[in-house]
Amino acid sequence: GIEPIRLVELLPSFTSRSPIECRLIEVDLSQKPDYEALSYVWGDPSRTIAICVDYCKMEVTENLWSALFRLRLKRKPKVIWADALCIDQQSTDDKRRQVQIMRDVYKTASQVIIWLGEHTDSSEILHCAKELQTDEELAQMNASCEQPSQIAALSHLLQRPWFSRTW
Repeated sequence: GIEPIRLVELLPSFTSRSPIECRLIEVDLSQKPDYEALSYVWGDPSRTIAICVDYCKMEVTENLWSALFRLRLKRKPKVIWADALCIDQQSTDDKRRQVQIMRDVYKTASQVIIWLGEHTDSSEILHCAKELQTDEELAQMNASCEQPSQIAALSHLLQRPWFSRTW
């Protein structure tokens, strides 16, 4: 059978000033739980912010904190899978087991959220690219993207760390 996994129940908050709070829940992937998987880069391990996990303080990287902050809903919990929280980072055995089933974790998710980092001026290029469905449409956009600022924005976006990471 498939190993059980932990998911994060990101608790809601009506105010952005509230600390990030979550609960870990254990589920069986074969039961097709409803969750979204988060794909992101950890970022600088020396730059952390505290969140509350199961009523305990836990340090997470600034990049993960930003993703959780942006994903948190106002009225209801959001269930996600994020490796830094859902895999016991102190346990070599847990890391080994969970890495072996990571493909299933992403495949079973209702969707995968790619967190590229906080919004910058270059993020605007995503608005003109979000409707692209085919390589032909991309080529048409490329041909019409004559403004150097758009090309520079796309180049800057593609230089974000998420695009250069390896599995």
